[in-house]
Amino acid sequence: MSTMHGFGEGTFVQEEVSRHWGWFLALGVIALIGGVFAILVPVAASISAAILAGWALLFGAVSRLVAVFRADRMSERLTHLALGLLYLLAGLYLLLFPVSGTITLTVVLVAYFLASGAVQLASAIQTRGSDNTAWRALLGVVSIVLGVMIWTDLPSSATWAIGLLIGIQLIFAGTDLIFTAWAARTLTERGDGTTRAAY
Repeated sequence: MSTMHGFGEGTFVQEEVSRHWGWFLALGVIALIGGVFAILVPVAASISAAILAGWALLFGAVSRLVAVFRADRMSERLTHLALGLLYLLAGLYLLLFPVSGTITLTVVLVAYFLASGAVQLASAIQTRGSDNTAWRALLGVVSIVLGVMIWTDLPSSATWAIGLLIGIQLIFAGTDLIFTAWAARTLTERGDGTTRAAY
C-alpha cells in the first residue's frame, strides 16, 4: 500500500516538472547567473548573506517572544524569552553591522568545516575497507584544510569565503535545475510524439 502511495507521489512530481519545465529552466538560469555573480563579487554576496541571516534571526526572535505568552510553564517561558532576546540581539547586530557580521558567519563556517571534516574522517576510519572509505577520507581532509585556510586568513577571508561558497552552491543548484528541466522537456516531447503517432 505504501509502495503504491510513494509511486503515485513520484509520478505526480514528474508530471508537474514536465508540465512546468520552463519555470525550472528559468530558475536554473537565474541561480547560475547568481552563482557566477557571487563568485565574481564575493564581498557583496557575503554581506547579503549576513543581512539575510539577520532578518532570519529577527523572525526567529518574534516567534520565540510570541511563544512566551503561549507557554504554560514558567521554565518554558524563560527559555523562549532568553532565546528570543538572543536571536533579537544577534539579528540586530548582523543588520546594523553586516560587514563585521560576515566575520562571525565566517567563524561559524570554519567550525562547520572542521567538524564536518572530523566526522568524515571518523566515518572513514570506522568503515575502512569499504568502497567509500577513500572518498570519505578525502572529503574529510579537504574540509579540514579549507577550514584551516579560512581561519588563518581571517579577517580578510570573511570578505570572500561566504560569497564564494554561496556562488558554488548556486551554480550546482542552477545546473541541477537546468538538467532537470531539459530532461523533463525531452520526456514531454517524446510523450507528445508518441501520442501523435498513435493518433
